[in-house]
Amino acid sequence: MFLLLLLLEYFAIYYIVFYNYAKVILISLFANSVLQKLHFFYFLRLHRLRCAIMQMCSRSIVK
Repeated sequence: MFLLLLLLEYFAIYYIVFYNYAKVILISLFANSVLQKLHFFYFLRLHRLRCAIMQMCSRSIVK
């Protein structure tokens, strides 16, 4: 009986630890995906801004 309770306790501990570990991994993967998308859109807007500035500068040089 004692051995059964001990096994159940170990199972409960491992279940809690691995469940929390899996939850942390899933949350970090989701956060990493969101951050990558935010970086992509930020650099895309920055690139468009640079292109617009370069076009304005090239027009002023040509005139």
